[in-house]
Amino acid sequence: KPIKPNLGIDTSVCLGSSYTIRNLNHNSSLNYVWSTGITNVDSLVVFQPNTYWIKASNSDGCINSDSILITQAISPQVNLGIDTFYCASNPNIITATTSSDVTNYLWNNSSTASSLNTTGGGTYWLEVNNMQGCKARDSIILTNNLN
Repeated sequence: KPIKPNLGIDTSVCLGSSYTIRNLNHNSSLNYVWSTGITNVDSLVVFQPNTYWIKASNSDGCINSDSILITQAISPQVNLGIDTFYCASNPNIITATTSSDVTNYLWNNSSTASSLNTTGGGTYWLEVNNMQGCKARDSIILTNNLN
């Protein structure tokens, strides 16, 4: 009787990311067929949410299988607003509008605060992460209003 394949627990993957499904009970004396048609490998790289399965069989014709559900994780949202003008004689602060699941902030100057004090014109970007590890980024161009 073959060892039962083990693909681990169902999981979520960020949009645009790949995920490697591993058969944790791989046994080289068994034959394996994945739901995608790939055979006799202990892992499968996937790019789409779906239910994936693997079947193991031995030379006696015994078969066992396991499946895993890969769902799409929800990406965080970030919006810095439209490109705009700034006034060099006033304090300028860029504050992002983000979804409530944002856990980390990273600005183009390496600041990790939720808002950014600006010192002049240019392109500023903010990348945010959520607890699922998904990322989103937005940018804004500030132009001196004296130009």
